This record gives sequence, structure tokens and C-alpha cells, in this order.
Amino acid sequence: MSQVLVSPSSPAPVPTDPGHLRPVARTVRDCLREARPLVQVMFVLRFVTGALLTASAAHHRVDLLHLLLGAVAWWAATVSVYIFNGVSDLREDRANRSERPLASGQLGESAARRAVALTALAGLVFGCAAGWEVAESAAVFLVLGYVYSAPPSPPSAAPGPPPPSPAPPRGRRTSPESPPPAVRSPPRPPSSPWSSRSAWG
Repeated sequence: MSQVLVSPSSPAPVPTDPGHLRPVARTVRDCLREARPLVQVMFVLRFVTGALLTASAAHHRVDLLHLLLGAVAWWAATVSVYIFNGVSDLREDRANRSERPLASGQLGESAARRAVALTALAGLVFGCAAGWEVAESAAVFLVLGYVYSAPPSPPSAAPGPPPPSPAPPRGRRTSPESPPPAVRSPPRPPSSPWSSRSAWG
């Protein structure tokens, strides 16, 4: 039987099949679909328009690098808020038979929660790189989005009626403070004119 000798200095074979990356790419795609791509584009355009108008009004030169970093921060914060909204409305979306990735089961709830945390962190990091104004705006946007999307707290139980007072004990015993019960005399029968002699007889 022939033996195959492997040199200890030979490098380990590198897998060329990208199959192990497919679940990650599918999760990223489902997260972006859950966050509504059209809404993401609208929010980024609003941010860029606002930044350009602010720089023009202040007669400042636009820094393209900071503008790009700020747009990425705003986009990441938007994705985080909208995925969190999908997680919060998961029960209602499934009851309404929504076709979104989270409600339809294509995107797992645990993966969506991790995406919420990662995109929020990315938004804050890119916001700090773009400037403290962008970081502060992204943080406020995240807080307001989470508060708006959070499920309502269950209503507190209404106070019930007070417990009934205990019935008084049976029997003829009375407390020292209460007077003894009055004894009624039997009613007298009506007198008949023939039951006694008349005073004139």
C-alpha cells in the first residue's frame, strides 16, 4: 500500500467554494429589504440636501469626505430604526400575512436584532468620523426611532371592587357597645262588644 507523504511546510488548502458566505449575503440582503430600500434612498437624499443647503447658507466649502461619512452614518441609523420597527411589529405583520422578510420567516428574529445593534453602532461610529454634529443627530434619530417603534406597554389592571365585609356572627350575642335587642310583646286581640257586660246592662 502506497503512502502519501505531506510536507509539514506545505500550506493548508484554501477552500475556493464561496458557499459559506451565502448565508451572510442572504441575511444582509434580507435586512436591506426589511429596511425598505426606497425609504433608505429618500433619507440619504434628505441628508445630502440638508448638508449642502446648510453649507451654502453658511458660505462654507463642502467637504466631500465628511459629506460621504455623514451620509453613511445617516443611512446606517435609518436601517437600524426600520429593522427595529419590523421586529416590534412582527406579531401584527404575521397576523396580516405580510410578505416582508422578517414576517415571512426569510429573516430570523435573532439575526434582525443583531443587525439593529450593528447598524446602530456603525451609524454612531461614522457619525463621529463625520463630526460631532452628525453623531449627535444620528443618536437623536436612533432614540426617537426606537421610542416610536417600541411596542406599547401592557395596560395596568384596573382596581377591582373592595372585598365584601364579613357577615355578622349568628346568635343572640351582641357586642358590649350595642344595646340589647328589644323584645316585642304579642299584639292584643281586638275587643268585642259582646265579650264584656255593658255598663248600661
